[in-house]
Amino acid sequence: MMKKIILRQILKEFWLPIIAAVLWTGINWYFETSTEKSSSIDLIKIFGAAFFFLSWLLAQYWRVKKQLKVESSFSTVESNLITLTDKLESKTNILVNHLTGGDSYYYYKIGEQIAPEWYMIDCKFIGDYTLQNNKIIFFSKDSNLINHEFTFPSLNKNLIHQANQQLKIEPIGQRIMLSTIIFNCTGKEWVQIIDMQRIETKIMVHSKVLIMSTGQNIEDKYEVDYLEKSEWKTNTLK
Repeated sequence: MMKKIILRQILKEFWLPIIAAVLWTGINWYFETSTEKSSSIDLIKIFGAAFFFLSWLLAQYWRVKKQLKVESSFSTVESNLITLTDKLESKTNILVNHLTGGDSYYYYKIGEQIAPEWYMIDCKFIGDYTLQNNKIIFFSKDSNLINHEFTFPSLNKNLIHQANQQLKIEPIGQRIMLSTIIFNCTGKEWVQIIDMQRIETKIMVHSKVLIMSTGQNIEDKYEVDYLEKSEWKTNTLK
C-alpha cells in the first residue's frame, strides 16, 4: 500500500519532466543534421540532461509555490492572532471598566426651589458603567441629611434618582455662597464645588467637578429662580 502511494506521488511530481524530456530528446534526434543518427548513449545523455534540468526547474516552482503558501498561512495566522488579541483586549477593558466603573462619574445640579431656603438638587450620571461602594459627603454641612453624608452600594443611570437630595441656600444680599460635595467609590474620588451668587430674583450657579484620578475638570454655569421668604409665602397663598 505504501509503495503504491510513493509511486503515485513520484509519477505526480515527475510526469511532466519525463514527457518534456522525451519530447526534447525526440526533437533532437529528428532534426539531427549529421548522416549518422545519435547513438542510444547520446540519446540517454540528452534525455538525462533535459530531465534533470526540467526536474530542477519544476522543483523550484513547487518550492516557491509552497513558500508563498506558507507565508500566506503565516499572514493569516498573524492576522487572526491580532484580531483575537484586539478582541481579548477589548473584553478585558470592558471587564475592568465594569469592576472599576470606567470613566463614569456623577455630580449634582441645582433644580427647583421647594422652600424659601431649600432647593432640590438632581444627581446627574455621566458614563455607561456602574460605580460601586459610593459615598457622598456634603462637606459644607448644608444638605438635608442628618450627618450630611450617605452611601449607596451601586449607582448608574437607572439608579441615580435615588441619590437626589436637597440643599440649603441662604443668600444674604448678593453674597457668594459655596457648597462642597465629596464623592467616593471603588477606585476613584472626585469633588464638586458649587459657587452661588444671588442677583435679584436669580441665583447664578458656577459648578466645578474635579476628578482626582484623571485630573479632569468639568465646569457648568447656569441660573435658577429665587424667591425670598415674603414672596414665597405670597406665591404659596395664591
